[in-house]
Amino acid sequence: TIGIDIYQYTFKSAPNNIFSSLEGYTDGWKSPHEAGKFWYRFFPKTHQYVDGNDIDEKKIQMLSKTVNRIENKYRKPIIFKNTTNSLRLRIINKIFPKALIIWIKRDPLDVAISILRCRIQNHGDKNKWWAIEPPNIKEIKRLSFDEQISQQIYQTEKVIRKEITLFPNKQILIINYKNLCSDINSELQKIEKFIKSNDIKIDKRENSILPDLSV
Repeated sequence: TIGIDIYQYTFKSAPNNIFSSLEGYTDGWKSPHEAGKFWYRFFPKTHQYVDGNDIDEKKIQMLSKTVNRIENKYRKPIIFKNTTNSLRLRIINKIFPKALIIWIKRDPLDVAISILRCRIQNHGDKNKWWAIEPPNIKEIKRLSFDEQISQQIYQTEKVIRKEITLFPNKQILIINYKNLCSDINSELQKIEKFIKSNDIKIDKRENSILPDLSV
C-alpha cells in the first residue's frame, strides 16, 4: 500500500484524468496500471489460464488477505482492469465470490487488427505471438498467423463465456466497446447503476472529466 499512500499524499483526491495508453501501457505517476506484477505474485508465469487446481492454497489465502486489507484500509472497493484475469475467472470466483464483473466486448475483427498491428510493431514479425494466451496455446501456435489470431480471440472468449456463469447474473455487466466510445455518458450511467444495484456506494469525483473516445 506504500504506492497508494504516496499517490494520495501527492495528489490528494484529485482525479487523474489520464485516458491515453499504448498497447495497455500508460505514462506518468497518475496513470492507471494493469498491475501485472501484483497478480504474478500469486499466479504462475508459465501459463495464463488458471482453473484453481494449480495454485497453492497459501497463495490463494495471501491474495484474499491482500485485497481485503487494501479495501479495509482505504474503505473503498478496488477496480482491476487486467486482460489476463479473463483467464482466471474460476479462481477469482473462488476467492472473491462477490466480485463484480464488467466485460467490455469489442468487435472481433477490430481485436484481430489490433493484435496483428502489435505483432508487427513490437516483434517486426506477424508470426510472433502477442498478448493473452488461452488454454490451448500450444496447439494454436502451430497454425498460420491469421488462424492463430482468430483462435486466440475465439478461445479466450470461449473461456470467458463459460466461466463468467460462475457468478450470479446480478454481478455481471456486459458493455459494448463501440457504444462506450460513441456515447460514454450513457454507458457510464449503466455502470453506475450496475455497481449501485450491488449495494456499493460510488460518487463522482469533483473536477473529473470524460475522455473523447469517439471512433
